[in-house]
Amino acid sequence: MRLNHVSDTLKQGLKMNRPFRYLAIVITTFGLTTSVMAQTSEDKTAPESFLIVQHSTSAALSDGVLTLDGADKHAIVFADRPHRAAGAIPSAQLIQNWDEGADSFASDPPNAALVGEHDGQPVSLIVELTNPKLAEGNIKFEYKLIKGVEVPEITQAYVVIDDCFSCLPDVFNLATGNPMGFIINPNDH
Repeated sequence: MRLNHVSDTLKQGLKMNRPFRYLAIVITTFGLTTSVMAQTSEDKTAPESFLIVQHSTSAALSDGVLTLDGADKHAIVFADRPHRAAGAIPSAQLIQNWDEGADSFASDPPNAALVGEHDGQPVSLIVELTNPKLAEGNIKFEYKLIKGVEVPEITQAYVVIDDCFSCLPDVFNLATGNPMGFIINPNDH
């Protein structure tokens, strides 16, 4: 039964290191939410919708600015069913593409889950992100808190950015030889 599998997955996640536990919880939650929608349609003609995961060693929240300190140089990008594509792109490319396309993040700012730990306790916030900037290994966003209790710093921070339709043009187009990313599982694409 699907719920037993999810329960077992969550129990295994509790035995993991804390940063990976939080990422597993976010991805499991997303999977549960989208699996119901995906079961109703396997139409590969629908546009790809990507989720983006950016990791950093810590995140600081101050005066409406979210600073990802020690941000990874690449962000994980993946599409759910029916496309089932995954890869990584340079974080700089994500920021460069922020305001490109008719459905850009600049025209319709994304929501994001910001998860990690503060003072040994799990933290999960929902924020709206705008105006990204990359400087000296850090990524800064202006943000608006949507849900959760704001804390000044989050360690082992993961930012999961929602529904990106045109922010990554041709990221998984094998025909163009696009250097933005790589395909982990091209057979499902």
